[in-house]
Amino acid sequence: MIATVEDNCKKNRQRVHLPNLPLLLAKQRANERAKITGRKIPPHVIENTHRLVPKTFEAIRDFVDSYHVYDNRDQLVLIASNHFIDSALHDEFLKKGVGRKPSNNKDAPNDI
Repeated sequence: MIATVEDNCKKNRQRVHLPNLPLLLAKQRANERAKITGRKIPPHVIENTHRLVPKTFEAIRDFVDSYHVYDNRDQLVLIASNHFIDSALHDEFLKKGVGRKPSNNKDAPNDI
């Protein structure tokens, strides 16, 4: 028998805690970390991740025991959970999933 995503999530009592921030800020923080660690993440990887996370989250959220999505710009602010939703922040989070295709050009405007 092949287990479904739903079966695996419920069986393992999965909880999702997801920090979120705007793409431009994520790129800035990645550059700051690269100066410290020497590990540079290409901009297109960050862009792709930002585009896919809302889609993936929406696909699995009904299969997990609990979820919390936080805005992580300055401090953690709850965007959504099983029992709460900040409509404005949640809409902003979801819009990242419909952004433009990632660019290999590091100077391209892509700050969704």
